[in-house]
Amino acid sequence: MKKIPLIVVLSLIAMYLFPLLAAHSAPSSPDRWGVINSGVSDDLTSVVFPTTKIGYAVADGALLSTNNGGATWALKYACRTGAGLNCTATSPLRLTTRFNAIAFSTATDGFAVANDGRIYVTHNSGSEWAELFACQATVGTGCTGSSPDRVTANLRDVDSTASDSFIAVGDSGTIIREANGVISTVPTPAEASSSSLRAIDIVSSSRMTTVGSDGTILTSPNGVSWTPQYACTSNDPTTPCTAQSGDRVKATLQDVSFTTSLGFAVGQGGVVLKAPDASSNPQTAWKVQSSPTTDNLNGVVATETGAYAVGDNGTVLLGSNTGTSWEKVFVCAASDPCQQTSSDLVLMPLSSVARPDLKSAVAVGTNGSIVATGTPLLSPSASPSTSTSTSPSPSPSSSGGGGGGGGQRSALSIEYKKAKKEFRGTLISTDKACTRQRIVYVKRASSPPKRVASTVTDRHGKWRAFLPQVRPGRYFALSPSDDKGHVTCERAKSAKVRVR
Repeated sequence: MKKIPLIVVLSLIAMYLFPLLAAHSAPSSPDRWGVINSGVSDDLTSVVFPTTKIGYAVADGALLSTNNGGATWALKYACRTGAGLNCTATSPLRLTTRFNAIAFSTATDGFAVANDGRIYVTHNSGSEWAELFACQATVGTGCTGSSPDRVTANLRDVDSTASDSFIAVGDSGTIIREANGVISTVPTPAEASSSSLRAIDIVSSSRMTTVGSDGTILTSPNGVSWTPQYACTSNDPTTPCTAQSGDRVKATLQDVSFTTSLGFAVGQGGVVLKAPDASSNPQTAWKVQSSPTTDNLNGVVATETGAYAVGDNGTVLLGSNTGTSWEKVFVCAASDPCQQTSSDLVLMPLSSVARPDLKSAVAVGTNGSIVATGTPLLSPSASPSTSTSTSPSPSPSSSGGGGGGGGQRSALSIEYKKAKKEFRGTLISTDKACTRQRIVYVKRASSPPKRVASTVTDRHGKWRAFLPQVRPGRYFALSPSDDKGHVTCERAKSAKVRVR
């Protein structure tokens, strides 16, 4: 029998065994995160992906929608039933209510919740919304907006797994449930009756969890009866963790997310909790995980391949597929690689995160912030399809420099809005094709010039680049030449703008 050299044996072990071990114990290597231009400056509070391509995010009195996994987003106004698919900003039926959270069970069927106990349902992708009501005692059609026992608590979150069912949670321990078309309130355990419930996740028809203030964790097998669970910092399996435990976690928990086998809750002060196994006793305590941040965590999404958590100061955490190891990932507007010392580090609070597919994640936050990793960054057209920029269109003579030669001449403007922490401007050209989907770089006028941000113009030639930290100095915008096939677009350079 021919002997196999020892070095070959060791190589085979390294080739096959080590990857298997890594897959089960170590967090996957973080992909590069980047900024997606939302086209709005409103705070975005919730993001969901009912399919790998279709997604929605909550804006101020409107929605953002995407049909390509989060690469581009369009502003979508919400109207009351009767407006049809032509809901506009000036529609008399337009809803001005700000949604706190949304949940879509399909690409077309979704629910939204807001303050004052407001609940809405849509069956046409968010174009029209019908208002639903929940009452403390009155059930069914007898409950109306004028019912004296109508629930008026601020509702913080909603989840749905079917077009005719949802669970919504909110302040004062409020839990509202719709099943088979009947909406009712659900009693909560006495110790949670004053809690502000911040998030709900329906894993299946027999497993659901809500979390909130004072470390509140409630779990239910049916959405009707809810049992408290707890987390203690000692993580001691021999000592019961109860409501009276001195080391019980009392931080406000902002979000919760489950897969079939894993669950996580995140919240105030960077706390990360791992849920007990589904087969465990309902009283089994959650485990406190080592967290690499003290920033508040506002959103979490779990999958079988790992988890992401997001929070204040642009915090993004990557969790391993076992949930026992978490590392911090940095997000930059343009720098690659992005490091903690990068000048274009994203520092805006992030409020919610979702995963279109196992290779991607999208998070939203204040001032229209959208950051992503994976597929959305690979799209050749990662730019907004609706812009709220009001920058004046520049004249070619004031562009600060165009191109030469026989292509279509272009002019580029730039301004800096300190309050919104963004550069913005407009690209005009002798051919409209040269204004759309043009790359724009923002550069600091140093020697040599340093690129600090990059973005893409929308269909009107308008562009915006959010930059949370800007050093004083002079900046300019540059759009390189671009071959559109039937036309060549010349390079355009703006005049310089001073940032103080």
